[in-house]
Amino acid sequence: MFIVSHVCAEFHDTKGNDTFTITPSMIRGFIEAPDFIREDPLYQLLLSDGSVEAGITKERKQILENDPDHGVDGAGKAIRKPARIAGEQKASRQPG
Repeated sequence: MFIVSHVCAEFHDTKGNDTFTITPSMIRGFIEAPDFIREDPLYQLLLSDGSVEAGITKERKQILENDPDHGVDGAGKAIRKPARIAGEQKASRQPG
């Protein structure tokens, strides 16, 4: 499977053996990673916070080729817009 990682990581099998390592030279590049890293809880954690991207679309690939840090902060996590608070939405709709 192809992934892009914005952080270094060391994946392990169920017995704790090292199975796959993302080194500094691999960061922000397209990596052919073995499918079995999906079994490591670290993979799901990194996927959920945006530090690792999988299932990359053609459009996202083009963006990453031009700007490998697009949508990622300095710590390697996805930049997400903060959710609006319900009260702020209602207040902004009322005439002043």
